[in-house]
Amino acid sequence: MDGPVYSMGFEFNEPDVTMPAWGSIPQDSTYEVTLYDAGVQVGQFTFNAADDVPAFVGVWSAAAFDSATIIDVTGGINVDDDEYFGEFFTGVTPLPPVECYANCDGSTSTPLLTANDFQCFLNEFAAQNAYANCDGSTATPLLTANDFQCFLNKYAAGCS
Repeated sequence: MDGPVYSMGFEFNEPDVTMPAWGSIPQDSTYEVTLYDAGVQVGQFTFNAADDVPAFVGVWSAAAFDSATIIDVTGGINVDDDEYFGEFFTGVTPLPPVECYANCDGSTSTPLLTANDFQCFLNEFAAQNAYANCDGSTATPLLTANDFQCFLNKYAAGCS
């Protein structure tokens, strides 16, 4: 990127039955996107787009990033199959602050806080996303059991 951004997206197509005659053998692929700021990882997610359907893949973050990697993590014998990346887009507006941190899944239903919020936090933690740094520490490792305790405390406090 030319400078720090908060969002990035791109057009993507993974052919299967629409694979051109000159293409490779189609393989259903999963990709890992990792976001970096000055070489330090600030977020990560995976995606597996539907085959033969033009898609848009994007991320919007509260943390700024200046570079990203997109890696096919599928493995197997035919990792050189044909996927097509289209135009890339970036944005400089940060994700608005979460009104209630414990409402990880962003639901608006009643009750606001549910087991889904725990699952959401576990997913964020497992993916090493910046959101899971509940205690805001800058120590290494960035995510620890303290972040779980922080989330539990915020969940117990509820949303007002």
